[in-house]
Amino acid sequence: RLKHFWRRFSWQQMLVAAVPRAMAAVAAAYVVYRIYMLLKKKPVVTCKRDGGPVDWPRLLKRLRGINGHINPPWLPTGLIQSATGEWSYGPAPKFRRETIELPEMRSAGRDCCPAVVPGATVSVDWLDAGGPMVLIVPGLTGSSEANYVRELARLLRSSGFCAICYNPRGLAGNSMEAPLVNALGYTEDLRRVVNHIVAAHPDTPLMAVGFSMGANYLGKYVGEEGPNCPLSAAACLGSPVNGLLIPLALRGTVAGRIVDRVLVSNVQRERVNLEHALSRHPGIDIQKVRSSKTMPEFDHFAIAPMYDFASGNDYYREASSGKVLSRIRRPTLFLNAANDPVCPGDRIRLSEQQNFESNGYLCHVLTAEGGHSMQWHSGVLRTKPWALELVVDFLAAVSDESPLLLKV
Repeated sequence: RLKHFWRRFSWQQMLVAAVPRAMAAVAAAYVVYRIYMLLKKKPVVTCKRDGGPVDWPRLLKRLRGINGHINPPWLPTGLIQSATGEWSYGPAPKFRRETIELPEMRSAGRDCCPAVVPGATVSVDWLDAGGPMVLIVPGLTGSSEANYVRELARLLRSSGFCAICYNPRGLAGNSMEAPLVNALGYTEDLRRVVNHIVAAHPDTPLMAVGFSMGANYLGKYVGEEGPNCPLSAAACLGSPVNGLLIPLALRGTVAGRIVDRVLVSNVQRERVNLEHALSRHPGIDIQKVRSSKTMPEFDHFAIAPMYDFASGNDYYREASSGKVLSRIRRPTLFLNAANDPVCPGDRIRLSEQQNFESNGYLCHVLTAEGGHSMQWHSGVLRTKPWALELVVDFLAAVSDESPLLLKV
């Protein structure tokens, strides 16, 4: 009996000792859960949900990440997040390059286009998968050599899409002899590349994804084309939409001024390679271009005269895709981060909210975090490119359900 008593007492002691440990474990799990929920912030979605031409509620249900973006706790600010755009999650894909010669042409009277567009060499890098085609439009100084472009191309191929990376004039090894570089609202080269691809593959749907500056002129192109746009859908990541917000953001915050230095350093590096062409433009003072210390200065002295604008502010205003958002007639997803030091998403939402709410072809997704990273890394211990996966889901939804999504 004594032996049985002590055995039972021992189990009781163990139980008493285990209860506090279990309670501590439950409390720790609750704290971890609360931290997770604080990090996981649901994006603000602005669109016309009822009675529009696109069934956005049904389409949004197909986007796996729409219910929350979890910003990594070791990337606490928009500035730090913006520095992660070149993170890679897999091996670099092997592209097949196609070079396209664009002849000289006269302007069709569109905004942000010189009277005479000089001829140029551009290229597209193909990553074939046999499915619907997706044209990737890079940001400032970007091309298929940028990791965010390569990462999207890799994800598209793994999802059955044919990825096509657009390399503008003067970039990715494309020669440039005429004094005209790509710009915030210049759409003529993109228009001719899209027409070239559609003419070569008339039976395959073509969609497009743009990043930063490329997102702006992609959105502007879709609006200019209106109901005749050959694209089935588009996604614009980190687009300024309102060009005048760029100098305000770059000058108005410490993070913006730091990013401004990085951006102007990148364009000055490209300027060295292209100076032989830029110096031939009669309206460009190459000495002032060389001495430009900020992006607004560079755009004022180099880009504005190149496109026949009197000032950088005029250039930003006329190049804005926001001017034609009301004319977009294809499902178009805009994705911005509120803490973006270049294109603050909360300001974009406020300035264009009426367009996003009234045009049933538009949907704006605003996250609290993400910066100007182009990928919106998400996760606590292990990260993933949340924005790129969201865009692939969006394109897949449009591709799979286009007869149902478009209420004709």
